[in-house]
Parts: sequence; structure tokens; C-alpha cells
Amino acid sequence: MRPLRGQDRFGLTKGQGSAVSEAAAPAPWLGHCHFVTTSGVPAQGLVAVYCTDAEGFRTALDAAAPLQGLTVKGTDKLIPADQLQPGDFGEWDPGSLAESVGAARPVAFGELTASDGEGTGDDALLELQDFGEIEPLSMMMDEDPPPTVPKALKAALFGPMHPPSDAEVARHGSAAKVPAARTFAILDAAKVPMMQLYLEQSGLPHRCLYKGEALERFGDVAPWVVELEEEATFTRRLFSRSKLPADLWDKAPGMLLRGRAELEDVWKHFRKFTKVGTHDGKSLFLRFWEPSVLRALPHILVAENAARFFPDWAQLIWVDPAEGRAGGIRRV
Repeated sequence: MRPLRGQDRFGLTKGQGSAVSEAAAPAPWLGHCHFVTTSGVPAQGLVAVYCTDAEGFRTALDAAAPLQGLTVKGTDKLIPADQLQPGDFGEWDPGSLAESVGAARPVAFGELTASDGEGTGDDALLELQDFGEIEPLSMMMDEDPPPTVPKALKAALFGPMHPPSDAEVARHGSAAKVPAARTFAILDAAKVPMMQLYLEQSGLPHRCLYKGEALERFGDVAPWVVELEEEATFTRRLFSRSKLPADLWDKAPGMLLRGRAELEDVWKHFRKFTKVGTHDGKSLFLRFWEPSVLRALPHILVAENAARFFPDWAQLIWVDPAEGRAGGIRRV
């Protein structure tokens, strides 16, 4: 697992979230907690709280996390320190963390790491697929005509979709009125300096997830949604590796999706998630199109939020060039 930062501890007064109760003697409690950082990275780690019960732990955690630039997503293991058994928290050593909290310092955060897939989301709501190893396209391929997508992704991107759900059919009035499947990408212009130019030259329908003043100020570093066509040159360049700046494989520019929707529908749905609220009323940017973030979301979102983010009309696809792997996520 990849450390995000070193151990970070601080004290809160009782008025700032201490869970001390007059009805019971407070003691150290430990929890394995899940967060999203200010940069949109899912994270996990141990937290110690000097409190009387589980409710007090969560109250103190909710008050303390925003001060560290964290949004709480859940706690999947919560144990009084005096009831700890060897191995309760796996590779983490909770002993010193538990000893660091008390009346003067009721909350302590241990080292945070990037989430590795063991989270609080409701996996029964989602189907996760592993497409296996993915090889980028290159100019040296001798196939005629040259492929525009890696073979391992062709079916997911341009093949038949799973049947529409009853709810999807009901929204459109009948199965015959459900839109045909289309393929889209949400791409990060901050990773590709000439993204707007490439999109304009592609001739493909596209639109920035920002609008108005935000588009004018940040359009050159903003996320853009584009509808892909299988035979388009731009589609091939998304999956190509070379020294040419227009070949984007190594830039990991964003996420893909196959959905029964128009570009406008995709734009309306996903632009709602470019920012997320924190417990203290602030807004943070969520880079959900990043492969590492998208892969982690099923494991850190509670079922209600997972149902809001993952539409029943699409399969979301991540591609991680660094690992040479890809996978899909869809509602079931």
C-alpha cells in the first residue's frame, strides 16, 4: 500500500468533538476508517478516539476529519482498545496510537494509505469485472485495417450491453424506447495540454463538464466528455503508445463508459460529481475519472451514494496503463 502521509495527530477540546461522557468513563477506541482526501484520493487508516462508545467515536471523527482535509466515508471495524486481539487490524499496529489519546488529545490519526479495495461500499449493488492485461496499440502493428482499440476492450466498448433493467425501461416508457448503446470517454485536459484542440479536430461530439465562468477559466484543465466512434482516429490515439504527443495511452487521461444514453445525458449525470461536499460545508474536487479513484469508489461509497454515482444505464471502465490492466463497474 502507498503511504499518503506520515502519522498526523492533533488535539481537540471537548467543544470541538470530544466524545467524553459523564455517564461512563472514557477510554481509547480504535477504528479502521475510510476517507477521501482534498485531492479526491480514496484513503484508509486507523484512527484512535478517547470516547465512551461507538456513537461517540463517530461524532469525534466527523468533527476532526475536515480539519485534516478529509471527508469521512465510513468505518468498517470499531473496537475498544482494551478488547483488541492480535491481528484485529491486520498489518497495522494500533498499540501506540491508542496510547496517544486521552482527555487532552481525544483524536489521533494514524498513517493513511491509498485504499486497496477493502472498504465500506455495498458490493452487492455493483458488478466488478477484471478485463485482464491490456496492451497499448502501436504504429508497428501489421494488422490491416489497424485496430482502434485493444482486443481485450473491444467487446466492452463496442459490443452488446447487458439488458436494460426494469427501472430503465420504465423511465423510457417501453423497451423499444430505451436508447441504443453508445461509447463515451471522460478525459482530463489537465493531463493533455492540447486536449481541446484534439477534440475539436476529431469531429466527435464533446462537451466540457464545466460550464459558464468555470469553463472560461478552467476549460483547458477541465474534464471533457466525448462520444467515441470505433473507427475514429481519436479513438485509436486514446489507446496508442508512441512518442507523438497526440498518442495518449501513457497519459492515463480518464475513464471510459458504455451506456444507453446521449452525450447530454452523460454530461448531466457526471457533472454533478465534479465536486463533493464535506461535513463542514466546504466543497472539494473529486477526480472520479482517475483510474485509481474510479477503482476505489465501489469499496468506499455507502450503497446510497454508490447508487447515485453509478447509473443503471452504463458500465464504467477504468484503464490503468501503469499496471497494464483494465476493468469495468456496473449496477446490478
